[in-house]
Formats: sequence, structure tokens, C-alpha cells
Amino acid sequence: MKKVVGSTVDMYIHAFSPEIAARLEKVRRIIRETLPESRDGIFYHMPAYQLLGKPLSYFATHAAHLGFCTTLSSHEAFAEDLSAYISDRGSTVTLKQPLPLDHIRRMVTEWPA
Repeated sequence: MKKVVGSTVDMYIHAFSPEIAARLEKVRRIIRETLPESRDGIFYHMPAYQLLGKPLSYFATHAAHLGFCTTLSSHEAFAEDLSAYISDRGSTVTLKQPLPLDHIRRMVTEWPA
């Protein structure tokens, strides 16, 4: 998969096929609806969101999966819920799996500060 370079979250999302862009947009929408005061940007070449100056979450897509990374405390707090998705780099969902939207929403809503 090509390395995506963009200076905004919109540029990142729209660099992918419509199918993948729609999945990324769903994740972004959950974060924006749940925490409208969060700030977005590109960090580590991925869309990222911050709240109160602290990193909240990152997401990205790769050759075969979509990754959703949060703080270590979030992964610890939601370890049981995310056990099917946890990898050494965060939560991953293959592009063939349905997105775990409820889990993502809970992680953002119940974000351990």
C-alpha cells in the first residue's frame, strides 16, 4: 500500500478508495460527535485527535487492516472488550471485518484522562 501523505485529516481520508474512505470517515465521525471539542491533525502520518493537549486517538489504514490506537490507559481499561482486536500496535480490524463502532464510541466516551 502506498504511504499516504497529507497535511489534513480530509486529505488523508480522501487519498483512499471510496470504500476505505467511508470506513475511516465513520471512525472520525464517532470521535467528532462524541468529543466535539477535540482537535484533529496529522501526527505520525495518521489522523489524530487531542483533547486538553493530550493525545486521545489515532487511526490509519494499511494493506489489510484499519488501526485504531488510543492511549495505553484506554487499552488497559478496555482490554476485555478489545481482546479480539488488540495487536502490539493498538486495535486492528481487518478490512473484511465490520468496524467495532460501539467499542470505538465507548473508548472515546469513557476515555481515561
